[in-house]
Amino acid sequence: MPAPRLLAAACVLAALVVGPRPAPVRSDDAPPHAKATALLQKHCFGCHGPAKAKGDLRLDKLDPDLVKGNDGDTWREVLDRLNFGDMPPASEPPMAKADRELLTSWLVQERRKAALAKNPATHFRRLTRREYERTLQDLLGLPIDFGTRLPEDGKSKTGFRNDGDALRMSPQQYETYLQIADEALDAAVVSGPAPAVHRFRLSGFEKNDTFKVEPLPKPEDRPGETFAYATPKGKAFRVFNASPPPNNSKKAPWDGTLPPSAVRRHGEAATQFPDFRVAVGFQHAYRKGETRIRVRAARVEGDATRVPVLTVALGSTNFHGVELTPIGEPVVVDQVEARTYEFQARMENISPPNSGPLTDKNAAVLAVWNSAPQVKGEAAPPRLKVEWVEFESPYFEAWPPPTHAAILFPKGDLAEPAYAREVIRRFATRAYRGPVATAELDRLAAHWQAARQDAATLEDSLKETLAVVLSSPRFLALPATRTATAERERLTDHELAARLSYFLWSTMPDAALAKLADEGALRDPAVRAAQIRRMIADPKAWQFVEQFPDQWLELDRLQRVVVNKDRYPGFDDALAAAMRQETVHFFGEVLRKDLSIFQFLASDFTVVNDRLAAHYGIRGVEGPRFRPVKLDAALHRGGVLTHASVLTGTSDGNDGHPIKRGMWLLKNLLDETPPPPPPNVPELNRDSPKLKGLTIPEALAAHRDSAACVGCHRKIDPWGLAFEEYDAVGNWQRDGAGAELRKRRTRNPVDAKAELPGGATVDGLEGLRAELVRSRGDDFRRAVLRKVMAYALGRTLTLGDTDAADALVPALRGRGDRLGALIELVVESEPFQSK
Repeated sequence: MPAPRLLAAACVLAALVVGPRPAPVRSDDAPPHAKATALLQKHCFGCHGPAKAKGDLRLDKLDPDLVKGNDGDTWREVLDRLNFGDMPPASEPPMAKADRELLTSWLVQERRKAALAKNPATHFRRLTRREYERTLQDLLGLPIDFGTRLPEDGKSKTGFRNDGDALRMSPQQYETYLQIADEALDAAVVSGPAPAVHRFRLSGFEKNDTFKVEPLPKPEDRPGETFAYATPKGKAFRVFNASPPPNNSKKAPWDGTLPPSAVRRHGEAATQFPDFRVAVGFQHAYRKGETRIRVRAARVEGDATRVPVLTVALGSTNFHGVELTPIGEPVVVDQVEARTYEFQARMENISPPNSGPLTDKNAAVLAVWNSAPQVKGEAAPPRLKVEWVEFESPYFEAWPPPTHAAILFPKGDLAEPAYAREVIRRFATRAYRGPVATAELDRLAAHWQAARQDAATLEDSLKETLAVVLSSPRFLALPATRTATAERERLTDHELAARLSYFLWSTMPDAALAKLADEGALRDPAVRAAQIRRMIADPKAWQFVEQFPDQWLELDRLQRVVVNKDRYPGFDDALAAAMRQETVHFFGEVLRKDLSIFQFLASDFTVVNDRLAAHYGIRGVEGPRFRPVKLDAALHRGGVLTHASVLTGTSDGNDGHPIKRGMWLLKNLLDETPPPPPPNVPELNRDSPKLKGLTIPEALAAHRDSAACVGCHRKIDPWGLAFEEYDAVGNWQRDGAGAELRKRRTRNPVDAKAELPGGATVDGLEGLRAELVRSRGDDFRRAVLRKVMAYALGRTLTLGDTDAADALVPALRGRGDRLGALIELVVESEPFQSK
């Protein structure tokens, strides 16, 4: 690595391991503790007070101010003893339940405030894996999955992956950044003539002896001569037909049509082709560049009432099967006249053959199949007919490609040093998301001068210098420089543009946002509001739609639950994926239509595809596309509480789990995270012999039958009991298919009655949702504001941040609780616009 790159590496690593500054602690936040002190004096000072200090512990000497005091660890021990029920000891008069709950509630609340107050505000964080990938893609114009080589980002205590406190960098990770930068610039900036292009038309898939491989001539309007497939010594490499199904025979030959089929599991990790497919193998490794695939296909006319779905994938064979990556989105083919469908992919995103000799079991593959759902016993399944497939790799529309021209603009009359300096300035300005200081530009230009002496071409010397830009802290992180004395400073225009774009797009500001920052126009609240609306309407906002609800609602829990397939035979990976997508698309619908955040609690619609619609019993939904559907009351759906992603993720795989569901609701919808359970307390297991035959309220009562558990469970369990109408995979189980499945597990009737903390009684989720809206509306508003603000800031909230979020509740209520209004309020808040 050149010396300047080594220096940049040292600077980046130093910047990313410096701890954040502690946040100032407000002096007026100490909560009242008179009642707690009186209870301690009544029940505890006899053993731990002025007259006696059992175990050398004097509670009267502990500082009750957990925010500014130093006795937090000791207070945690006191909380544990109260939860265990061994304080006061058995020899002393027992503490009333109300007194114990008041003390534990006070300690939990004060410990949380202390944690918030002592939490330092992060002012410098690296880009997440997703943000790095999206930024590099937008900067270079390359749709390559750069982030797959980076380690997974960890989650903060609040569940977000963009929290600066959890985003550190190892030397090995930084070395990976350097490698990615070099390879990305090699892909974007080219030199010399266009490479030869592999152009084939493939047809006759029914039998091997009818299979045709036709090299196509070079189109007049595109660069790159066609690769010489036919040579004097024969074919340059083997292209083979992998289409005929396993049961193909002379007596019952395959007619080439494709009924519904799916990629099949083979062992624990391997997969195999769908049984019915058009598939071609290439004993050639296509590792880089754009590839274009064109498929000529039609629906087979007949008695089918459904339509086929065209899916195309690229990948490689191996000794265990195949590894396939679908290209683009599946396409519903609803016409009987053949049409041509086009797909494009970057080969860097596709699994290549292994290194070593290329054989049929170590080859690149292209596969096409009908991915419509398979219906057992269907008399006339929808069929797809593929006439031919065209394959072109690498695919170029122009040479040099647009990625090159976007960086190396026409040189004109500029001398080479002046041209190089301007190329570097333009590139660094975009990469750094703001102006480049003259001193920094001088350093980069000096690096180019040194690189130019050894480089064979101007392009090579510029790639070496631009790689330095891509390894700078200003590219890899989101710094917000502060003066030495200020506790709070307003973000600069370009820092504000970057915070806004990474909040809603997970990538760098686009040209419009950067121009407004250059002009200082983002200081105008009306301009900011207009930009928020524009950004939400932009397809890039899918990054926010996909990531925020996934992390806020802990949708990754779905991946950690092992569902009992004997109890739920209809559950599979495709259904699990559809469950998660429902919640993501539902959030997107609320965002794009600027609906009320209370739609997350109760709605008259959801967003499903055919697979999930069948699971819910919703009729009339065909195809893999997710679309909004109106909900009938008889379906017992509406809002995320009834989404199968949430219900399955908060189950144990065998049945619903009221404790997990109650804790999930408190943590994510009310921002009231319960304390962790005391050590050595087992989880609720409905299959335990001790709990067999008990109703779920009886099982919960037996589970919490100790002073160590009862305090917390009295606050958690009622919220979870209301979910009892839904099983481990989200089936409604009072009637219908869910009820039939329940009969196999238990004869106990569904009991979803619960008395919530505060005294309200509900029976099932419908009552729970109504009660949340009626009595906990402001708590829900406050929770969502805090969650969005934490994600927007990219840090765990400080006490000042939570105060600022809470202060927005009346304004949100006054604006109809719309999600778009909530985002605008967060952007207008002092924490968002400060550093």
